[in-house]
Amino acid sequence: MKITLSLVLIVLSLWCKAQSALYQANVEAQASVMGKNVPFWMRSNQFGSIPLSGTSGSILAGGQKMYQSKDKKFFDWGASVQARTNFGKKAEFILLEGYGKIRLGILEVKGGRSRENFGLADTLLSSGNFAVSGNALGIPKLEISIPEFYSLPFAGKFFSFKGNYAHGWLGNVPIQFPYRQVDQAKTYLHQKSLYLRLGKPDAKTKVYLGLNDNVLWGNSKEIFSKNEFTLTPWQEYTYVILSKKFEYSQVGNHLGTVDLAVDHRFSQSTVRFYHQSYFDKDALKHFANISDGLTGISLTRKTESETFSVNRFVFEFLYTKNQAKNSVTSLQLLGYEDYYNNYIYTQGWSYKSVGLGTPFITSRNDVRNEIPKLANEYFSNNRLLAFHTGMQGTAGNWEYTTKLSYSMNYGTYSTEKSFGKKSQFSGYIEANRDIGNKLYLGLTAALDAGDLLNTTGGLLISLKKKF
Repeated sequence: MKITLSLVLIVLSLWCKAQSALYQANVEAQASVMGKNVPFWMRSNQFGSIPLSGTSGSILAGGQKMYQSKDKKFFDWGASVQARTNFGKKAEFILLEGYGKIRLGILEVKGGRSRENFGLADTLLSSGNFAVSGNALGIPKLEISIPEFYSLPFAGKFFSFKGNYAHGWLGNVPIQFPYRQVDQAKTYLHQKSLYLRLGKPDAKTKVYLGLNDNVLWGNSKEIFSKNEFTLTPWQEYTYVILSKKFEYSQVGNHLGTVDLAVDHRFSQSTVRFYHQSYFDKDALKHFANISDGLTGISLTRKTESETFSVNRFVFEFLYTKNQAKNSVTSLQLLGYEDYYNNYIYTQGWSYKSVGLGTPFITSRNDVRNEIPKLANEYFSNNRLLAFHTGMQGTAGNWEYTTKLSYSMNYGTYSTEKSFGKKSQFSGYIEANRDIGNKLYLGLTAALDAGDLLNTTGGLLISLKKKF
């Protein structure tokens, strides 16, 4: 409680600075009524910012110092802090974001926790990027990046690129290996990405290509035993970076995507088509799991003053059932992909027990109690196909957001016979309006119905003040 009040006072003290466009601050109060479980779209892709089940209240507060975008100096700095406190059956404080950054020309150096996602999917309405979707809290990390596309002058600005290189700290993560288990082991994140843009900045059609690679790693001497693991710490790190094998296995748990997107700008709208292909081991380089991935189309349109408008629309199809299972022997793969699960890092591709990627791949904590669960599979459902739509627009004085999803779920290859087929619908609608003096009223409702998740619903009302 003291932490929350202190943060609110800090935010309010920024009020005079917030008159400048470089500074922003906000305070928000929420009250909610949830079922036994928080509905899917109220807890998914929220960067760890979710209300409690049952009846609860929340206070959110934050402040931000931004770059001077109008005058891109060689050196600039920025910072952000955002936090949430929930009150209900229990009280909890969550630091949603806390970072500092500096800009040195086209480079940015950043440290701390950020709200971010990686991939070329629609950033606002997507069901979620495969690698990092904003589903969990951000992993604290130190990062050097080119955050905005930089055009190569000698190529007539037709070729542009951006990317990042980061080292993160996941804290103590339980690991296991045949005949050995370590409950508290320090684990790290290695992350790098590269995105290319083909087309001049003002071109009507632009093509984007992207690759992002993420690795959970660490504790190799505990995993293999000190006598078996002969790499020095620097050698171990280079094996992580280069995805090299030690004996019969990659060092660390590697996961990422290869992305493709095409934008076309019309007079009053922009359309983006995008596709993500997945890798969790080495199947993608053989095209063995090429049928798996996320495919979507996003439409953004400029609108005049209308009583009702759709300003943004997204439709996506997600498929993860293949996983290269039938190609493991013929292609001598390391194993089928088994998305997000790992035989060493017992909670797989998660942070603080929450999946880092698409929320449709569900952990044992989220599915119904009667659904089959294996001790060595943290994610009990990673074989599925899903249809997802999202819309944003205006209705009178209100701005609305909707998300509607329907999925057919088949568990994992280890449980497919006992799991069967589970269908699931999740819906979400949010409406906000400006009631004057930079004060905003928000109403949100969500519903889950189906065989995978517990049937539940939720209502939330919020009042937000911007400075």
